[in-house]
Amino acid sequence: FRRSATGPSRARIQLQIAAASKGFGAPKTVPSKGTPKQPSEPCSCSSGKAYKNCCEPAHLGSSAPKTPEAALRARFSAFVKGNEQYIVSTTHHDYLAFHYENKSVEEARKQLEQDVKVGCSMFDYTGLSVNQTEPGSIEDEGFVAFQYKSSPKDQASASEEERDWKTTNEKARFLRVNGAWQFVDYQRFEYNATSLFKDSPEPVPKQ
Repeated sequence: FRRSATGPSRARIQLQIAAASKGFGAPKTVPSKGTPKQPSEPCSCSSGKAYKNCCEPAHLGSSAPKTPEAALRARFSAFVKGNEQYIVSTTHHDYLAFHYENKSVEEARKQLEQDVKVGCSMFDYTGLSVNQTEPGSIEDEGFVAFQYKSSPKDQASASEEERDWKTTNEKARFLRVNGAWQFVDYQRFEYNATSLFKDSPEPVPKQ
């Protein structure tokens, strides 16, 4: 073995290349951190869950609410989001008979659609609080007492302190039809909804 006197040896050249590249082979790549994960949208029914894990499956039709409370939350969230079709589709036909008694079924359905459109387009809703639930006289009946706040949408540009938020207390009745809970009727009260199940007080007369 002889080392050439005319230039550096091959081994020395390899060491120089290795030193320049900070190691043998291709340079190491730094793993990309990717796009930061966006926080999940909170559900507007005030459950504390993400929308995708709460009311969205009901709105998409992939899963029906399992309880009257879950059905109420899904409907409230639909009002917040302006999902008129879901609200109408989860309303029991007896509601039409109770509230539109002088109209045909078709006329009553159209009136319901119009009323829902007005409710979604003219008001903002927030602060849903479920105070109590109670089973009905049959297995497929249930009641939910709850409270929420509403304010006209034309006040949306005002500060929270300036907006006119109205607190409403209601007791809703649900019936389960073919495995799906549907909204049947409600009573509206002027006082705290936790008392709704005690003495069955008279509801506030409809305007």
